[in-house]
Amino acid sequence: MKVNYFGLWLNKGVTVASYVTSAPRKGVPQPSSLGVLHSRSRLGAERVALMLGGAPYTIKQDHNTRGLLLNVPFTSPPTEILNVMCSLTESLCDYEFTGSWDMAIFVL
Repeated sequence: MKVNYFGLWLNKGVTVASYVTSAPRKGVPQPSSLGVLHSRSRLGAERVALMLGGAPYTIKQDHNTRGLLLNVPFTSPPTEILNVMCSLTESLCDYEFTGSWDMAIFVL
């Protein structure tokens, strides 16, 4: 979220995470994607690795305005994915965590 007030740019916001799975291609399982939209600019590979806490995800994108996009191996357990999502969103949020979460599931 950006606010321009007489040329001053303020970058503050709430993080948003998304997890998208892919169907197998020609019988080969595909990696899923974990995206985190945040206002911290680029994080860097070392910082992302620390934030992942050992999860074997690779960085697909670490962009100034589009956030972080990770490849998640198809063998990753759901609890690990959810823990990483919660950890990233909480640590990258610009506001104090209140203890409540909002989750939406879309199935095509």
